[in-house]
Amino acid sequence: MQLAFIDWVIAALCLLICFAPAFFVGRRAGKNTTEFFASGRSVPWWLGGLSMVATTFSSDTPNLVTDIVRRNGVAGNWVWWAFVLTGMSTVFFYASLWRRSGVMTDLEFYEIRYSGQAASFVRGFRAVYLGFFFNCMIMATVNLAAAKIAAAVKARRDLYIIARTDAADAEGMDGAVARAKLYREAGADAIFPEALTNAEMFREFARRVKAPLLANMTEFGRTPVFAASEFQDMGYNMVIWPASAMRVAAKAQEELYAAIKRDGGTHNMLPRMQTRKELFAVLGYSDYEKLDASLVASVPPEQP
Repeated sequence: MQLAFIDWVIAALCLLICFAPAFFVGRRAGKNTTEFFASGRSVPWWLGGLSMVATTFSSDTPNLVTDIVRRNGVAGNWVWWAFVLTGMSTVFFYASLWRRSGVMTDLEFYEIRYSGQAASFVRGFRAVYLGFFFNCMIMATVNLAAAKIAAAVKARRDLYIIARTDAADAEGMDGAVARAKLYREAGADAIFPEALTNAEMFREFARRVKAPLLANMTEFGRTPVFAASEFQDMGYNMVIWPASAMRVAAKAQEELYAAIKRDGGTHNMLPRMQTRKELFAVLGYSDYEKLDASLVASVPPEQP
């Protein structure tokens, strides 16, 4: 895929729209609580609404998207586009009212919205629902993973269990380390930390988690390209390249089909192809033929 000039322009505009407001109003956030929670009540209502929606998506959406992809594949992400409706409602209907109410946090808003004796049940229900059930659901997913690891450890014979955690993306390094230690206590032989985006994150995780560690080297992602020796220096015992062979093969297939379209056949690509003889040598095909022959020869002849 080749990007045209207009593609770069659109990408640059998207980045500008995302980061320009943060640079413009972010410096004031540390002055006082009003600046921190409400930007001094000086930003336009639409910008405040967009910030509210962006904060919501950054906190819990990564976990949701991960589960959707795990269950339904990448195509399943169309489901959460339904949230656009609620997000748009937040921006165009609720943000201006929120600002007019004079509150800084959602708890203050709930006190106004559900004030009085008549709404006491609603306040209690919301507190229990969000404070108890919601938090328990998050903690339950972590404990469920640990329970599955413990069950695998109990049932295994010749099985090396590597527990993976992607929590660094959604919960930060502390969350990833806490999960890794829990999985290790549950019996995991090694830990596979995902979503580490630079060398310092890899080193910090290795310093804080005393266990055999596996690194995932996936090209063209957020992780820089490191060699096996570099991972070893950062404290990792194993490295996988799960998509490298696929990417090389896909590039070769692209070149093959381009040659067929250009030349009308594969004759110019023959020097780059693996011959049948080379394939048999890689597979050790003759050894399998000898094994088959020995099995046939070992059958005793039938007695007359």
